[in-house]
Amino acid sequence: MSTTKFYVWVTPSYFDGSPVDHTWVTTYDNRAHPYRDDREVESAGQNYWYCWGKFHPRGESDDYDSGLIGNQPGDPNRAL
Repeated sequence: MSTTKFYVWVTPSYFDGSPVDHTWVTTYDNRAHPYRDDREVESAGQNYWYCWGKFHPRGESDDYDSGLIGNQPGDPNRAL
């Protein structure tokens, strides 16, 4: 089994009055690798799983300065 570290990010919802934040998962730490769009992510051989179809270059949150809410190793073949 191949393992990769997955990073989980959060940013506030962009809909006024939305009760939830947006979360997404990457195979890279966007604090160290601030890719500007999904083409840069793909060119670097990394993965990005979208939240509502919108690319977020970094996370942000009142509770988590960088937007990182966790990371965990996992099998990228099961995630794709």
